[in-house]
Amino acid sequence: MSKLNDLNTFLETFLNRVSEIGIDISEYNMDYVAYQASSSEDYEAVVEELRVNGELMHEPLIGGR
Repeated sequence: MSKLNDLNTFLETFLNRVSEIGIDISEYNMDYVAYQASSSEDYEAVVEELRVNGELMHEPLIGGR
């Protein structure tokens, strides 16, 4: 399973849970997703998938990484 499939599953689960507990987020747009890589190899694999499936707008360093 690709990292993006994992992300899709996470987002679906998250959005379903938010709905189940009665929080209405329908007026909000998701404008970014943050991902913490476990290694340089993991990071490179995810970035390549994202480039194929979307547009990388900003790639900030956080905590010097």
